Amino acid sequence: MSWLEALIMFLASTIGAGGATVTEQADRITPPDTTIVVESTLPTAPAELTGCDEMHWYRVEVGLPEVFDRIGYRESRCRNDVTSSTGCCVGWWQNYISSHLSAQSAYRAPIIALCGVTTRAQILGNTPEQKWAQACVTLIVWTISGLSPWSTA
Repeated sequence: MSWLEALIMFLASTIGAGGATVTEQADRITPPDTTIVVESTLPTAPAELTGCDEMHWYRVEVGLPEVFDRIGYRESRCRNDVTSSTGCCVGWWQNYISSHLSAQSAYRAPIIALCGVTTRAQILGNTPEQKWAQACVTLIVWTISGLSPWSTA
């Protein structure tokens, strides 16, 4: 089973009757060329990539749409390190991870199950695992809520 099929099945079991259907959610994403792997070998960006090029590489690998290149530049200037943290949010795409992982959050279960993320430290830093986790969490949030978490309106 692909990561996309697993995500759709997981969302079908966790999203309530209100809001978008799983089919509508799935229509928002394009499957990536790779499978999300949390514990064994993770895809790692080529060493020569830095800044926006590295963020773009992870964005493509996890299957996020092109708009996230612009969002990442706007939110963090393409940095996924401890200096890219605001009061609430962390990483390239400024995920509000403490809220996403709260017990009441619709994001919590898929973030834990599909990304293996249970703490802020797992998505904020310079290791390939932290960078991959940041992209994975962003994919989950976007799949469930679309672009609204990154809206400036």
